[in-house]
Amino acid sequence: MKSQTRVSTQTIGSVLLVRFIDSKLVEQIDELRTSLLELIEPKQKMIISFQGVDVISGPVLDLLLSCKNTIATLGGGLRLCAMSPVIREVFRITQLHKAFEICDDEKVAIEAFCD
Repeated sequence: MKSQTRVSTQTIGSVLLVRFIDSKLVEQIDELRTSLLELIEPKQKMIISFQGVDVISGPVLDLLLSCKNTIATLGGGLRLCAMSPVIREVFRITQLHKAFEICDDEKVAIEAFCD
């Protein structure tokens, strides 16, 4: 089976904005891994938007940590944004809100990279 792209992207200045296509990030971990990791470049400024995401699984949280670490190793930065209250609570319960810079919305996340 051919891997499908699970994200859409938009470049805004020097920032890559990534949006998930699916509202439930549960079963498509291999496709998500491929989609996200192939976007990472040295000194990448990446924002991952959770707009429209209702459900997230543990393996996706692990993938996000892996992306964060890879981007940091390459001299870049990662911010997350536009989380629903449910997704934000998942990050709080798992203590991942301490590992990521989380912004309220895409505009705030983009501005944070410009500071």
